Amino acid sequence: MANDFYSKTGTPGTRATGSSSAIRAEFAAVEAGFDKLPDVTGNGALPVFVNAGATALEAVSASAARTKLGVAIGTDVQAYDADLTAIAALTSAADKMPYSTGSNTWALTAITAAARTLLADASASAQRTTLGLAIGTNVQAYDADLAAIAALTSAADRLPYSTGSGTWSLATFTASGRSLVAGASASAQRTTLGAAASGANSDITSLSGLATALSVAQGGTGGATAADARTALGLAIGTNVQAYDADLDSFAGKTAPAGAVVGTTDTQTLTNKVISGASNTITGISDPYVLIRDEQASGTQGGASSASAWQTRVLNTEVVDTQGIAALASNRITLSAGTYRVRARAPAHNSAVHKIILKNITGAVTLVIGSSAYTSTTSSAQTDATLSGRFTIAAGQSLELQHFTSNAAPTNGLGVGTTSGEVEVFAEIEFWKEQ
Repeated sequence: MANDFYSKTGTPGTRATGSSSAIRAEFAAVEAGFDKLPDVTGNGALPVFVNAGATALEAVSASAARTKLGVAIGTDVQAYDADLTAIAALTSAADKMPYSTGSNTWALTAITAAARTLLADASASAQRTTLGLAIGTNVQAYDADLAAIAALTSAADRLPYSTGSGTWSLATFTASGRSLVAGASASAQRTTLGAAASGANSDITSLSGLATALSVAQGGTGGATAADARTALGLAIGTNVQAYDADLDSFAGKTAPAGAVVGTTDTQTLTNKVISGASNTITGISDPYVLIRDEQASGTQGGASSASAWQTRVLNTEVVDTQGIAALASNRITLSAGTYRVRARAPAHNSAVHKIILKNITGAVTLVIGSSAYTSTTSSAQTDATLSGRFTIAAGQSLELQHFTSNAAPTNGLGVGTTSGEVEVFAEIEFWKEQ
């Protein structure tokens, strides 16, 4: 602040001269400089910093001063700690780690490479593996039964056995018992016991003192008396077998004549039998019979015929099946395996030449071919195409009644409905199974 009145060090100049206004301005500048200093009152022992705008000085707290200096405790520098001070006083060396020996006192102990490997493992499982203590591989996993066995007090000639879930006890295990267990086979064990062998039991010479008769499954008769034994064996006289009779014994010595002989006063039930003989009259015997046909409501027409084409005739009703040998589904018949006689008919109207066949759809073969028939295409006549024959078939074969017409007739080409109030019947087929 050099001027005509003061030197740079603030000493008044020799014979300094100047106007009073210049002196006042100089003192104003001095006053302004003092105004930039912080108040002394209330700021005792506080450090002073130039403010951020570099326009004045300011007094700040110790905490703020540390922050400004980049040494904030807990952020920039570690807060004082007696344990850290004790650790800092230790002299570090290779393969050492600190450990506490008391409150705020520490020492160093060795930490080997093996220990560091253990500490580096990420889990208890990995640490057990490092130690060679992997459960299920190096050591036995905990088991309640093993723990119960381990709690037993061992002694000579004892064998552990379970008394319940997770509970065990000791039983006496004699030399005789050990010899039996040591037998390499059932035969060897029976020898140890002095018991009879299984099977032929050739070493059994007699049995006595049995309180209960041996069952049939055990090789006995199942009875204590002859009568009880016969009953157990299914040989009860008069129930399972014929009692002795002198006449029967004499008759058994006779030579029977050829053929079947039936007494004049005998009554027999014959099922599916063929009886031959000009003088015999047999009733109630017949081949299995099936009747299947196309039934429609009264007034319904039989359907349109096609020109020069085979059509599957509708068969929707099983009228008779005396022995359950047929099944009907989607106009197809399935019969049990065997040989059959068949008869069928199917009407045609205004369809010209026509005929029917029985077709094995599964085997792709025609079984029976019907005779040719004709109905005029102009006179509204209706005729039946018929077939009859015999065939043999395996199980699981699907059959169809198919109809060929040479002329297409709409609506009723396959039969004219009568509107009689009774069901309309068009195509129908009959089977007799030979025995």
